[in-house]
Amino acid sequence: MEPRHDPGLSAALRALPLEAPPADAWPAIRARMVAAKATPARPLWPWLALAASLGLVALASPLWLGSPDLGVAPAAPVRVADAELDSLKARSQQLEGEIHALRAANPEVDEFRYALEHAIEDELTLVDVGLTAPGGDRHALWRERVRLLEELKSTTGTDTGSLLMQASLY
Repeated sequence: MEPRHDPGLSAALRALPLEAPPADAWPAIRARMVAAKATPARPLWPWLALAASLGLVALASPLWLGSPDLGVAPAAPVRVADAELDSLKARSQQLEGEIHALRAANPEVDEFRYALEHAIEDELTLVDVGLTAPGGDRHALWRERVRLLEELKSTTGTDTGSLLMQASLY
């Protein structure tokens, strides 16, 4: 960085009186500094414990999503189940394309819509993790993924500015 010379500042500093601070001020300053050091800092471990527990919940949630239901009727024949799974996958791809087109048509996102979309995408991430995990109810996960994508599509296509204006009227 290059030093800048400000003639007005230099003149103002030269105009200040040359006085030393009072000698009795230093003990008061020292006492305040000692008191500030004596105040115990808040411990960090409760926040670390909270972060660790939230991380554990996030990692374990796919296991809960895929847990089998003991009171469920026998599974449908494989051919019908495969057809349903294929249609869910196709609908998922179609919705992703529509969301991409909506975002390309309207790239500006306000803070409210960003928060809504981000929350839905976080849930989608958990479902996707469940889909990559072995076992679990793949049909239920794909149904949930399609539901979340439909919700994301409607959120992406919504003008949240008008929603905020309506909410502010009440």
